[in-house]
Amino acid sequence: MHASSLFTAAFDIDPDGTWSAPGRVNLIGEHTDYNDGLVLPFAIELRTQVALRRRSDRQLRAVSSVDPTDRLEASIDDLTPGALTGWQAYVASAAWALGVDTGFDIAVDSDVPLGAGLSSSAALICALTLGHAELVGMDLTAMSTADHARRAENDFVGAPTGGMDQVVAMLGTTGHAVLFDTRSGSTRLVPLQPGASGLELVVVDT
Repeated sequence: MHASSLFTAAFDIDPDGTWSAPGRVNLIGEHTDYNDGLVLPFAIELRTQVALRRRSDRQLRAVSSVDPTDRLEASIDDLTPGALTGWQAYVASAAWALGVDTGFDIAVDSDVPLGAGLSSSAALICALTLGHAELVGMDLTAMSTADHARRAENDFVGAPTGGMDQVVAMLGTTGHAVLFDTRSGSTRLVPLQPGASGLELVVVDT
């Protein structure tokens, strides 16, 4: 992915670093994550990557590889739910949920298909949450990162997600699905290796 080069081209300076998070497929448990049920998702190889640089002021600037000419420029003091729409709301939501007191320059690149049910939005917000937290010195666990990302998507963007997407983005491991009890908040890695039995798990974007 090219978030770093996109950042440099857009802002004429190198980023402080890059962070990424994966998309996901849910094997079973559709519509149960926001009804206190069990879900069994797994992370996929496709990821969303963000390049970030902490600013000395309170400005938030962002650019996406989808349309580099469509830029977000806002003050973090003006970030309130409903103030932004579309991709700009998702990009700004992580800074809002974390309550950061400094601005950032952001570049986004992704190979997770948009609108394909693979949770590209959760991957984006989780990657941003990881980056923002590290650059301001916040020490977050994986579950705390997922909680902040869910709050960002629920309360700032207004998307009624149940937390499954964010949890698997943070806990997903190669060769395993994540059994997530959305009532208790407990998680468990479950081996998922269909290739060991001569099988293939195929995900098709129709």
